[in-house]
Amino acid sequence: MINIGSKLADRRPGRHRVRGSDSGPRRLARCARLVAGLADHLGGHADVAERSIMLAIRPDPVRGDRATAGFTGVMDDEPPARALTGGIKAIAPGGVLGDPRGMSSHLGFSHLSAVAGLPAAYATARYRPLA
Repeated sequence: MINIGSKLADRRPGRHRVRGSDSGPRRLARCARLVAGLADHLGGHADVAERSIMLAIRPDPVRGDRATAGFTGVMDDEPPARALTGGIKAIAPGGVLGDPRGMSSHLGFSHLSAVAGLPAAYATARYRPLA
């Protein structure tokens, strides 16, 4: 495995951080609240955010008729431990983490707009341009 961090270490300008109080997941949750009141449907896989993004960029494989809630419990240490030993189906038999109900392409475009600039902002704040 290549350690890219060590290769980029000499380009770090110091202790710069991406400014702003929202992380990606917080932005998605805020976006879901604003657009459809669905922040509690976020879970991490095949949830309202992920399926909405798919509806926005590639709708054909999205099966809205199979939109049912999966694991919606608290994601403390226990569920990931069970998933590591038994796979996602150990905590969510249908493979869904969260709830996809309420998905829409409008919500998907809203999510994409909310997070589109985060990777560039992070890279710009953390690394100097190549000379």
